[in-house]
Amino acid sequence: MRIKYIIYSVLFALLLGSCSKEDIEIKGPAKRTVLAYMIASTNLGSDIRANIRQMMTVASNKALNGGNLVVYYSESKSRSYLFQIKEDKKGNIVTDTVRFYENQSAILPETMHKVIKETTELFPAESFGLVLSSHGTSWLPGNFSSLRSFGEEDSQYMEITEMNEALEGFHFDFMLFDACYMSGIECTYELKDKTDYLLGSPTEVLARGFPYEDFLPALFKDKADLEAVTKSFYEYYSNNGNASYGTVSLIKTSELNELAQIVNDILKDKTEEDIYALPLSNMQILEYLTARQPHMLYDFDDFIKYLANDEQYQRFSACMEKAVISKYTTPYSYYAALYGARKIERFSGLSVFVPQPSLTKLSDWYKQLAWYKTVY
Repeated sequence: MRIKYIIYSVLFALLLGSCSKEDIEIKGPAKRTVLAYMIASTNLGSDIRANIRQMMTVASNKALNGGNLVVYYSESKSRSYLFQIKEDKKGNIVTDTVRFYENQSAILPETMHKVIKETTELFPAESFGLVLSSHGTSWLPGNFSSLRSFGEEDSQYMEITEMNEALEGFHFDFMLFDACYMSGIECTYELKDKTDYLLGSPTEVLARGFPYEDFLPALFKDKADLEAVTKSFYEYYSNNGNASYGTVSLIKTSELNELAQIVNDILKDKTEEDIYALPLSNMQILEYLTARQPHMLYDFDDFIKYLANDEQYQRFSACMEKAVISKYTTPYSYYAALYGARKIERFSGLSVFVPQPSLTKLSDWYKQLAWYKTVY
C-alpha cells in the first residue's frame, strides 16, 4: 500500500482533454515513451491525481526530450482513460485523451497487456519505461489475510505472477513502482526479464508518493538517469518535516541470475529447521502490514548473513553491490498499521520473505514463485 493520511475527492475529469479515435495521429518513433499505469479507485485517488498534476508542471517539450508521457488512469471499473501529457502549440501543458474505456478492470492481466500494447502502437519509441502506481504489498498473495501484490480495485488485486503474465512480450528500460513493498527479491526476480532496471521501495511509501516534479525529466534523458530518481526520492523524504520517512532502491536485473545462483549455493544444504531457527528478533524487519507477529519481510542481507559461511557471504555481498546499484533510507520508516515509525538499522535495498512455522500456508504459496524455484 501507499499510506493514506487525508481522504478527499476532486473532479478529475476536468483535467482531461479529449479527441475522437479519428483524431489520433500516430507519429514516428520518439526517443522514449513512458507509460504511467495508475490505479486510483482506492483511498489513494486524490494523491494519484495530485501526482498527475505534478507531472504536468514539468512536462514541457524540452523536459521530455522528444519523448511521450502517457498515463493510463483507472478511476473505477466503469471508467478509465488513456491520455498524453504534452505541451501544446501555445506552450501550455495539457492532457490529450486518446482512449476512454468502460467496464474494464485495471487489475486484470489482460487489461494491463492491452493498455501497454495500445500505448506502444499509438506512441512508438526507441525505448519504453513503465511507472506503476497504486497499493502494493510485495509478492504476498491477494487471498492471504487480505494482503495483495500490486493494485487494488473493489478489494481485488493483481498478483506478481499475474503482472509477469501481463508484461509478456514487452521489455522496458526501467520499471518504477510508486507503491509499497515492491523492492523485494521475489518481485525483482519475477520481473527480471521484463525490465533492465527496477526502482521502488522495500518498505511503505507515504501516500504522497514519488516527487515527480523533481525527477520526471531524468526519465527522458537519452540514458534515463535513474540514480537521480532514487536520490530525489530520498532528498524529498529526508526533508519532509514530521513525515521524513522513506526507503528506495534501484536494481539492475541483469545481475539477478548470478545472485540467485549464489543464494542457491547457500541454501541448497539448509533444512527447513535451519530456516526456522533464524534469530528473527535480531534481524531487520521491513514489513508491518499488521502490528502483530509474525512479520514476513526482512532485510535480504540480514537473512543471508545468518545462513552463509564467510566465503559464501563475501560472494553474496560482491554480487549485491552489482545488483543494487543505488539505495537510500531515512533513519526511520513509517508503518500505517503501527500509526508510527520503526528504526531502520540495516538496509541492503531488498527485502526477502522468511519462512516460519506459523506461516505454512503462505510458504506453500511462496513455492509458486520463480525465486523459490531457483534458490531452494
